[in-house]
Parts: sequence; structure tokens; C-alpha cells
Amino acid sequence: MQASTAPVRIGVVGIGYGQQVLVPAFRSDPRCDITGIAASTDDRAANIAQQIGVPHSFGDWRALIDSPHVDAVAISVPPALQPEIFGAALANGKAVFCEKPLGNSVAAVATMAEAATKANLPNMVDFLFPEIPAWIKTKTMLDSGAIGPLRHVDLHWSVETYANKMGLESWKTRPDDGGGALSNFFSQSFFYLEWLLGPIARLSATLIKAPDDDRPGETVVTMTLVFRSGISATATLNTAAPLTHSHRLMVHGGDGTLVLENMTADYVTGFKLSLGTREAGAMQTIEIPEDFANGADGRILAAAKLGSRWLDWIQSGEPASPTIQDGLRVQRLLEAARKSHNSGGWVDI
Repeated sequence: MQASTAPVRIGVVGIGYGQQVLVPAFRSDPRCDITGIAASTDDRAANIAQQIGVPHSFGDWRALIDSPHVDAVAISVPPALQPEIFGAALANGKAVFCEKPLGNSVAAVATMAEAATKANLPNMVDFLFPEIPAWIKTKTMLDSGAIGPLRHVDLHWSVETYANKMGLESWKTRPDDGGGALSNFFSQSFFYLEWLLGPIARLSATLIKAPDDDRPGETVVTMTLVFRSGISATATLNTAAPLTHSHRLMVHGGDGTLVLENMTADYVTGFKLSLGTREAGAMQTIEIPEDFANGADGRILAAAKLGSRWLDWIQSGEPASPTIQDGLRVQRLLEAARKSHNSGGWVDI
């Protein structure tokens, strides 16, 4: 791909997260120009385009991809639909930014990864947490040995999604379409756990829903993981926890513990980091140099960092991450977790 300094004209497929998060995230980079948006109908696309000031609207994603006004494509649609759109965009010579999870099966995502390799075009996946300053500081401290040799991780994440609060059924509650708590939320956890701690070697998972919930998707995930390094982890994720907003990651080492915790309704901002060592004898708050909470939706702030790296790749030709290959790795872990649940046993990765 030739390096370029011209403004990148981006078309967004999807008017949910795409409109709410990706459009303002990309617009925060002056090298980006949002020139098109696609929805399921012409009327819906035109209405949203008018609201957010986008010049071109499309009732069919194929028309957006074919448009001469679009250089690159950002996709934010149900996972089962993403692989076809992704492949078509690459075939049209256009860089792609994708939501997680990438698809509803390893086979579908492997096809995406193969197409990305052949096309050799910039591609990126919206894994948000490694973009958060508190998480970056955590990784730096772990890598520097701040708590000694690592031993165990405890992960607890509880929220109440709108779909679960209202009892709605959609792709988000159908595992066959890429929904359920495992795919929707733990896909992020799989990525950040390996980013922090290295490759997962084996896992055991149980997927649960309430006895009075007749929708197909799980709302609770419990998991035990062992990393190639020998570190172990236990994780609990609940997406049907009324009036609860809690995301806590505790990393225990031979000399102390690091705790990342967010008790706010914003999935991204609000994380606090504390360190306790045997020498200090107590937990102490770690100051984070960059203020990530400026009143904006935290997802926009994190996606903006990813979007800027994607734009760097588009304009310079220098690859960046996370890529579709990273998304494929997560998809394999998701499949392993479902396999473990179905078999009732451990699964080697």
C-alpha cells in the first residue's frame, strides 16, 4: 500500500455503535473525513446522515463500499454479518476497521484473516481496554516486576446491559449470531488478559443464564484459566446484575498485588489503580499521568486512539495492532470456552 498524507474518507457501516462511538472517535483526528454512512434502509441512513452531518447515505452497505467517496470502511454490525462486509471491502481495495467479536465462528473469522493477509491492507479491531491509561500503567508495572513473580489473577465484571434489563431478544442474546455474554463482553477480557499476561494455555468455562430467562444467550460466564507461563486466573462475568457497575482485576504476585477497579457506568473511564506490597504493608493509589475522563463517552476516547493508529497505517504503510489476526485468536478462545461448557471439562488451546 502506498503511503499517503491525503485526508482519509471513511464510510461507516452501522448506525448504533458506529454512529454513537466510531463517528465521533474518528472525527477527533483531523486526518479523517466521515463521508458516508450505511444503514438497513435508505430512510434510516439518510435520517442519521442528516443528524450527524455526513454527506452520503446508503441503504445498502455494498453501495457504500463501491462509493468513490469512500477510501476506508469502519464496520459496526452484528458479528454474523461482519465477515461478508469485511471481505467485500478488502476486495474493493479499502482498509477496514472492525468491531469485536469479528464473527460468529472460527471458520468465518479465519476466512477474514486469510483475506486480510492476501489483500495486505490496513485492518484493525476495536479492542478498547489496552488504550486506557490505567491499563497501560498496569502493564508497565507488571512488566517491570512491581509485585514480583506473578501467581494468580482474579477478574470480576458485573453490569446490567440494556437488553437484559428490558428482557429484549436480539442478536446480542443469540450465541449463534455472535451474541451472549461470552462473545459480547468476554471477548474484550480474553484480549486484555493475553495482552497483560501472555498466551492462555488451557481453560474451563461454564455459561449460565437465569432459570426464568428463556432467551438462548448466557448472561453469566465463570472461567478458570491457566497461562503458558503457569499463572492461573479465575473470572466471573455477569451482564444481568441490576444497578451494578463493577469491573475489577486483581493481579497477585510474590511481593504484592495490583488492583484495577472501575465502579462507574462508563465501561472505559473511571478506572483506579492501586498497589500493595509486602514492604508497604497496605494498598496505595497509583497516580495515572494522563487524565482520560474529560466528560466524553470513554468508548469514544479509547476508539479514537485505535482509529488514529489505523489512520497512521493507512497513510504511512506501517502496520499497527490489534489486527484481524488478533481477532481470530480471540475467536478461537471464545470457541474453546463454549467447547469447555458443552463438554464439562478443560480445553487446551
